[in-house]
Amino acid sequence: HPPSWIKFRQCFRFEEDKGLNRGLIGRKYSGPAVMINPEWMQEYDEVVGDKGSLIFPVALVKELFAGFMEDPDFSANVGRMVHGEQLMRFHAPLAPWDLVAPRAEILAIEDKASGQILNVGQKIMREGEVVVELESRLFFRGEEDAPKKGEKKAPKPEVDRGAPSSSSSTTIADDLPMRYSGPSGDDNPIHTDLDFAKSVGFKNVILQGLCTMAVSAGNLPKDLKEISVRFTKPVLPGDTLTTSIWENGNSMAFEVKNQNGDKVISNGTALLQG
Repeated sequence: HPPSWIKFRQCFRFEEDKGLNRGLIGRKYSGPAVMINPEWMQEYDEVVGDKGSLIFPVALVKELFAGFMEDPDFSANVGRMVHGEQLMRFHAPLAPWDLVAPRAEILAIEDKASGQILNVGQKIMREGEVVVELESRLFFRGEEDAPKKGEKKAPKPEVDRGAPSSSSSTTIADDLPMRYSGPSGDDNPIHTDLDFAKSVGFKNVILQGLCTMAVSAGNLPKDLKEISVRFTKPVLPGDTLTTSIWENGNSMAFEVKNQNGDKVISNGTALLQG
């Protein structure tokens, strides 16, 4: 059970963290076949407040993540993991009672000044065809006293896009991280256990990055071919998030800021089908 395993590792550190094992690059994982129950889809939509949420497919790959985290060659402190970036490509719509097969591959491991990034590619297959592609970049924060790797790049100047085409705001309910953990399968204790979240440096549990993505995607059209985001700041229960969208033909740029004006999602892009 991954959440219990994460807590166990936090309490009993039997060996020094050595960072991510590069021997994992190219390793493939297969999850069990999944039947999409319509009640499951409905529960996900209700939790994120978006009927027909495009982000639901992330719930289908939870067993893949459990698989590589339980891999004996996986060496990293999962308590220091945060979601860095997420990309999704939609080849065909999913429907209730679809039988799908999730697949994953470790694409790359990158060293950064403050930690490492694990790039995981996933595919959701239906009758031998790819229905949805996903790419998750997971950031593992380095230990505070660990030697720094790589070089920090100077932040890029912000692009002046002018006034957004549209914007909307929503406040994150105190219990949303817990409620999202059910239909999504993301029950990492950093989202559900206050004591654990504090033990790894947060003042409260943090909202799942994919839930933040789902909340913001609810403001986008449903006929998307691709959506990608960069998670830039943790979201806490009680935060008010404002999604701003700039339309440009068949493409859109968007960003999400909290009540303090800090970006929690940057570099958001979406492409329409066609």
